[in-house]
Amino acid sequence: ILPALEGKTSELPARMLFQQWHRGETPERFRSFMVRGPRYKLVHSDTARPGTADKFELFDLQSDPHETTDISKEHPERVAEFKQAYEKWFDDVTGANWQLPRIVVGSEHEK
Repeated sequence: ILPALEGKTSELPARMLFQQWHRGETPERFRSFMVRGPRYKLVHSDTARPGTADKFELFDLQSDPHETTDISKEHPERVAEFKQAYEKWFDDVTGANWQLPRIVVGSEHEK
């Protein structure tokens, strides 16, 4: 992204963004995560929406920017692609050097 930060280009290469949220000290594979590509977004809702426990939802952000229509059944190959990318990312961020980051409230270094 350096050329974009330096103002040399306004275009960034296509890439996937990952987000995972959970409670507890150890991240769990395939629990409450999101993978967003340039056009599609895969969400594992876990308990985010009533009745969607353990369900993967796929949205086309171009035609459905408000994410109202799950298209995972129509695009199983896209779901598989995003799940595979998520697994690679999860393995990378929870590898051998992974440590739980601690946020200390009221330390001598931060108010």
